[in-house]
Amino acid sequence: MAHTLKTVITLRVGDAEQEYSGTVVYARHKGFAGDMTDPPEPASCEITGITIDFTGTLRIPLHDLIVAELEKDLMPELMEDWAADMADAEERRAEQRRDDRMMEAL
Repeated sequence: MAHTLKTVITLRVGDAEQEYSGTVVYARHKGFAGDMTDPPEPASCEITGITIDFTGTLRIPLHDLIVAELEKDLMPELMEDWAADMADAEERRAEQRRDDRMMEAL
């Protein structure tokens, strides 16, 4: 499943840097705790595309080589986005459980 994150993308050309509003599309990999035959793998994210939003209607996808260069800088932000989504989902589940208990009590 693809996930998106709107963020500021910093592009570097030589010594110059320019910041743009952008959208990162990425996949999440839960990781693996490991077992008797396979080693553990940490949770990770994989960027599948980045689009720079120049105006409300003009969006330009970045070339894969540029995406690869930006991946290291964006990875902490993607992992934070994932953690925030997980916390929101847990909060919604807890709220649903409370609502269910209240309905059962009636």
